[in-house]
Amino acid sequence: MHYKLTFAGVVLILTGCTAVSTTGTDNRPLPQRSDLQHIRLANGMNVYLLSRPQPGAELRLLVESGSLQETEEQRGLAHFTEHMAFKGTT
Repeated sequence: MHYKLTFAGVVLILTGCTAVSTTGTDNRPLPQRSDLQHIRLANGMNVYLLSRPQPGAELRLLVESGSLQETEEQRGLAHFTEHMAFKGTT
């Protein structure tokens, strides 16, 4: 009985580790919005601003880098950025 449960567990784990195939990527450009303001900062970061009638603010962050691209002097900055972006969110 113990061996059957172990075997079933291994099969479930291996099944969960299989790659899901994708149908490809869509490289078409997104439609342009006249109410969307684009700013490129001196450091190369792109900022998009959109006014909305609802109260509050919303942040969407796409950092085209991560811990694998960090140098030794930058170690931890990607992780810090992640924590600052989600600080106080649920």
